[in-house]
Amino acid sequence: MILLFDIDGTLVRCGGAGKAALERAFHRLHGIEAALAAVRLDGSTDPVIVDTAFRARFGRSPTAAEHEALMADYIADLAVSLAARETTYRVLGGVHDLLAALDSARDRFVIGLATGNDERGARAKLAPADLNRYFAFGGYGSDHGDRAILVARGIERGQRAAKEALGRDVLPSEAWVFGDTELDVRAAHAAGARAVGVLAGSSNPEALKAAGPDLLIDGFDDRRLWTHLGLGDPPGGA
Repeated sequence: MILLFDIDGTLVRCGGAGKAALERAFHRLHGIEAALAAVRLDGSTDPVIVDTAFRARFGRSPTAAEHEALMADYIADLAVSLAARETTYRVLGGVHDLLAALDSARDRFVIGLATGNDERGARAKLAPADLNRYFAFGGYGSDHGDRAILVARGIERGQRAAKEALGRDVLPSEAWVFGDTELDVRAAHAAGARAVGVLAGSSNPEALKAAGPDLLIDGFDDRRLWTHLGLGDPPGGA
């Protein structure tokens, strides 16, 4: 089975570090204050966020060179900010226990990411909690701005990993995508995968529920999830 995890609001909360770092990058490179005002961040992707901000401020999309320069500046700032603990950073409940349990069951699961973050930004956001060690592959905003396409990329990489680790072909329908927004659910379904809605970090639980996830859980310590994955009971028996 392929398991793909969103990051922001699903695995961790960075206390606004990403938004602040990207706005500082916009200010340094383009002299713009509050570049992300009125730009939706949750469930979006870095290319869409940057494109939306550029269109609002300049009436056009960024060039490839402008996008890369902005990403490089942003990711360097983000890494410094997170290392300095300039914002409140926390791992959501049950994440460590679930990932450790899955890591112990590598004969049944391959574990990756499905995130709108540029891969470099994704790795920076996971680093403070030492979570990168669980995820050898993924689908990222640096693959594509369309979330459904980046999820498909993650599934393709997961299929290759599953072939090597599990010794068999895995269908997209055997992939589960974990996320906290309705956009995660829609992208999973568009890619032929199943969706797990995670309520704990969701900023709009009603929209998440309405999107019709195949499994809706309170958090990663939800017994229903552990039972579904054949992992027994979660620590603490939630």
